[in-house]
Amino acid sequence: MWNVSNYPDWQYNMTSATILRKDSEKETMITRSEIDAPWPVENRELIAQFSVKNFSDAGHIQFTVKSIPSDHPLTKGLVRVPFSHAQWEVKKVDNNINVVYTMRIDPGGSVPPWLVNMAMAEGPYISFINLKKQLEKK
Repeated sequence: MWNVSNYPDWQYNMTSATILRKDSEKETMITRSEIDAPWPVENRELIAQFSVKNFSDAGHIQFTVKSIPSDHPLTKGLVRVPFSHAQWEVKKVDNNINVVYTMRIDPGGSVPPWLVNMAMAEGPYISFINLKKQLEKK
């Protein structure tokens, strides 16, 4: 999760990702990512705060990624995502990992409802398949 430059290798339709600010002590960072949207919709830009919460029981971690207001200059041709909130609840259960992923998003601009629904149904599934492949390489 901390390897932001690797995000495009596994996150659904993400074309680039960079760290704008990182605070290792607080286990937080601010990232900028670009998401490819199918024609005729414009690509999206997401400025998000990433934070980690470690629970007292071993093997239980929560990742939160939420859009934040930013004065970072908007790249021409992109629509900034005004609202997103994603949460990963990761628990080790015996020899397995259980992940509960939730996300709410307003992609901003004009996006047909069928396209939002498709991305919300397809995106997390494809991202988790790609993430699994990345982890198996290590």
